Amino acid sequence: MRIVITMLLLGLMSIRMIAAEYYLSNFGHDSYDGSKEKPWKTLQRLYQQSLQPGDAIYLAGGHAFYGTLYLDEKSCSADSKNPIIIDTWGQGRPKIFAGDSSAILIRNLGGIEIRDIEVIGRNRMANRGSGIRIINDKPGNQQLKHIRIHNVVAHGFKWAGIFVGGIPTDDPGFEAPEGCRFGFRDVLIDSCSAFDNVYYGIHVTAHWKAYDNQYGNANVVIRDCYAWDNPGDPTYTKNHSGSGIMLDDCENGIIEYCVAFRNGALNAGQTGGPIGIWAHASTNIKIQYCESFSNRTGGAADGGGFDFDGGVTHSVMQYCYSHDNDGAGYLMWNWYGAPFRLGDNVIRYCISENDCQRHEYGAVHLGGAPISNITVHNNVFVTRAAEDASPRGVLVAPGAHINIRFFNNVFLVDKNVPLVDFKDDLAEAYFSHNGFWSLSQQPLFYRAKEHYGHPEEWTILNQQMENNLMIDPLIVTTHTNETIGYPHHLSSLRNFRLLPHSSLFEAGLAFDDMQVSVLGFDFFGNPLPKKGALSIGVQQTVK
Repeated sequence: MRIVITMLLLGLMSIRMIAAEYYLSNFGHDSYDGSKEKPWKTLQRLYQQSLQPGDAIYLAGGHAFYGTLYLDEKSCSADSKNPIIIDTWGQGRPKIFAGDSSAILIRNLGGIEIRDIEVIGRNRMANRGSGIRIINDKPGNQQLKHIRIHNVVAHGFKWAGIFVGGIPTDDPGFEAPEGCRFGFRDVLIDSCSAFDNVYYGIHVTAHWKAYDNQYGNANVVIRDCYAWDNPGDPTYTKNHSGSGIMLDDCENGIIEYCVAFRNGALNAGQTGGPIGIWAHASTNIKIQYCESFSNRTGGAADGGGFDFDGGVTHSVMQYCYSHDNDGAGYLMWNWYGAPFRLGDNVIRYCISENDCQRHEYGAVHLGGAPISNITVHNNVFVTRAAEDASPRGVLVAPGAHINIRFFNNVFLVDKNVPLVDFKDDLAEAYFSHNGFWSLSQQPLFYRAKEHYGHPEEWTILNQQMENNLMIDPLIVTTHTNETIGYPHHLSSLRNFRLLPHSSLFEAGLAFDDMQVSVLGFDFFGNPLPKKGALSIGVQQTVK
């Protein structure tokens, strides 16, 4: 037994001895051996080194490095189970000044971990790279495995502060060689900040192909990240620019505990616009415990809080807070020609306040190409009037949309703001046990430009309303918009709670009646009953 243990220990020791550590410092020299006692000086020296799985690169804390830290499959051998690590040593955070290029460029390698580094571009319009750019442009169907990006600060870049994936499909400046289809699997981006970048703060994507049944990336988590002041490109009008966090072309993904704000102000897109936090052309996505606010658009569209777009299926937005955005609070939009259908999605236990400040949007806004099987339940939508916009509580754009269901929601609107606006008769919609309230003497329900004063009058053709309440919900609304800024504390919101004498306590449908999955708690952390009536809105506490 002792012999076996000794052999195992020797085996572990030999594995550790194979892995090498390389150190960089402003006080080093490229002729040294790269040890901690004799570190190298420049990033360029690294590319001359053949790195192996488990090797580690350490940049001296508080030191400045210039150019690009570049690793690729020609200079390195990578292993998802024994990753190459790029980290810091000593006190403080090292900074990489990239000038007009990317600061860290990893090409065709999985098994990479990057930690505790600040990357800086010369300025966002002059730069032509990304802060961290990890790309797979190998032909074939291989998703490279294991990417970790932790506690990175990225700013001053054109395309993104942090980019992971395959070749982007429609971003300007990128062309995908034939057969380059896939990105990465098993990706974690956490505790990162991305600001003052043009197109995205954080972007995960690949070269999606219309009407395919495969996704470029898989198992991606973006957690505890901040994206702000990524303003967009004022010279680019073809499509959107200036989003906070976008997860694209992904099967199984989570965006949680993230904050996006003040993005998109310089977007000039005339066919689409930026969003604070969103997913596109993906399936099995959760966006949860996030705050998205004060996002803008300088173009013809969007500037909203959250979005499932362009073929997102089987996905959920929950426990999120959207406020003071130019566009919709919660958008689901499928454009004609999108790579996948859009359907089987849920919005629940979310809040929108004072969104829809430009153009014509709803606090919850659905449409585009036909969508199906959308459930919106137990949310609060507070929609205020806007000088330069036409806001709505709910807006459903024209289209033969199927099985759009609204349960247990609070819709509270300012004077002369429509509660519900369906742009034509084709959508098949169902409203039950919602609380509607308008500060107008005559609430407005629109259907194909005809307006009605009460939900039951609106039940025509494919639209159904039953057991809804036209009553003041008696929720806390201080008219002082709250910004939390730290999503782990979203439950500390003072607004949107039911006052003790509200009629909405336990006045909603039960989970079984809505035919949706059972949740354990409400927006504020109160337990939810597995059986029996739910309260209307985002708070459950028993009256």
